[in-house]
Amino acid sequence: MKHSFGFTWALGVVCLTCVTGQGQEHKTDTAAKPAKVSVATYVDADRLPLATIVPAPPADGSETVKAEFQELHRIQAARTPQQVKAAQADDAEEDIFIYRTVLGAGFNAQALPLTTALSTRVHGDEPVASNPLKDRYERPRPYQIDSTLHPV
Repeated sequence: MKHSFGFTWALGVVCLTCVTGQGQEHKTDTAAKPAKVSVATYVDADRLPLATIVPAPPADGSETVKAEFQELHRIQAARTPQQVKAAQADDAEEDIFIYRTVLGAGFNAQALPLTTALSTRVHGDEPVASNPLKDRYERPRPYQIDSTLHPV
C-alpha cells in the first residue's frame, strides 16, 4: 500500500478546512504534481505510540481471519467494473486532491498552492505512523495468502 488514507488524509482534511481558498493565488498554468516528501512535519513518532493503541492482528487461522477472508471474497464477487475503475483511479492519486470529486474541479494543486504544501507535508508524515506498525506486525497482504483474491 502506498499510503494510509485513514490517519493521514483525515488529518489533512481537518487542516484543509483552515487553509483552502484563504490567501491562495489562482494559477492558470499546469504545474506538475507536488514532489513527495518523506519528512515528518506534524507527527512525532515518540509522541504517537501507535503500537500501544493499535491491537495486534488476529492469529493466523483464527475465526476473525476466516471472517476477514470471507468478507474479502464477498466484496470481490460483488464489485462492479465501475468500482474497479474507481479503485484504480484512487490508487493512482497520490495526494489530497483526490477529494476534488467532492469539492469541485477548483480543488487542485495549481489553484491551491498552500493546500498543495499542506498535503505534501501531511503525506510526509504518513510513514512516521505506518512504517513502525508495518515493521512490527509484518502481516502479509490477503492476496499473498489466498491466490483466489485478485486486487484491482
